[in-house]
Amino acid sequence: MSSRSPARTGRTAPSLVTALALVLAATGATLGSAPDQPARPSGSRGEVELVSDGMRVPSPRAGPGIELRAPAQVGTGGTIVISGRIRSAPRSRTVRLALRGPGGWQELARKRSTRAGLFRLRAFAGDVGTTLLLRVQVSAPRLRVATRRLRVSVVAASGTGETPVVETPTVDPQTGYDPTDPTQPAPGSSSDWSYLLGASSARWDPCTPIGWGYDETGAYPGALLDVTTALAGVASRTGLTFAYQGTVGEQLDISWSTEAQDVRLAGNVAGYGGASAVPLPPGSADVDHQLVRGRMVLDSEARLRPGFRLTGTPTWGQVMLHELLHVVGLGHATGPDQLMYGVATSENHRLGAGDLAGLLAVGSRRGCLPDPPS
Repeated sequence: MSSRSPARTGRTAPSLVTALALVLAATGATLGSAPDQPARPSGSRGEVELVSDGMRVPSPRAGPGIELRAPAQVGTGGTIVISGRIRSAPRSRTVRLALRGPGGWQELARKRSTRAGLFRLRAFAGDVGTTLLLRVQVSAPRLRVATRRLRVSVVAASGTGETPVVETPTVDPQTGYDPTDPTQPAPGSSSDWSYLLGASSARWDPCTPIGWGYDETGAYPGALLDVTTALAGVASRTGLTFAYQGTVGEQLDISWSTEAQDVRLAGNVAGYGGASAVPLPPGSADVDHQLVRGRMVLDSEARLRPGFRLTGTPTWGQVMLHELLHVVGLGHATGPDQLMYGVATSENHRLGAGDLAGLLAVGSRRGCLPDPPS
């Protein structure tokens, strides 16, 4: 994918934000160039936004089904909160929560899902030592009823009230995951990498933590673990520091959306990512621009394997790493054995030699950056 970069003239080049993407095609589809779009202001200090097309996945998508997130146990007197999403939901549907008792199934709650298929149900916890067998059913006219069952244990609690099911990081992701295979040399050429802005170099200031936020709305169960694992991999290879700030980050926002909510996710696009930059005074640093704001948006309707693998079909971990490398300043590679290649296959799950060289160039070893012009 090509991205527009500032022309090298005698005047100060405008800053850009580029949302670059990775084509996910199990059959090896290629990545086309994005149509040119007019640049528009995106923030202070002369930031300008230019958005490319997004990351594609194979179609058709998976058939109807229910994704659930629920606690394995809950304290007595609390509330069991079950959230989920109906796959391939074209419209709002009725969702029922039932409890299996001595006389059969007893309905505890009933709600309508959103048009995107999202729902949340609540039920009162029972006595200590009880294991509840619950059933979630989705029904709609002329459609087969979909059913998921789950068990929740009720244990003694130190307090009362609702037991939340919201995932939040417990620590900032600084170390712990290295997206390489230590048993094999990194594949490809160490020169096979590029900057996010093409001919113009750009990186973050490693002496300032990158405050990041995560909105889990629409995410698959366990997605937050994959996000923090991917961030840890980037941190371990760049020396950049990421600090969790809640649902909204000062410098980096990570969220989920759908085709209906974000036109950039249309056409089997699984997500996009990038960063905005401001120009630095000529000759003041090793790069032309400083990255100051990033984002990664993922399609909650895309169907990929969760987690990280070294082989097999594309995974969400593979996609997250690719997009986060765009966020920290890397563009696409030319070799199919690089993670930053424009197609996700079984051959580029891990970082290649070019990816690693690029991460060194945008990492902390280059030192702090001067403050950009106000």
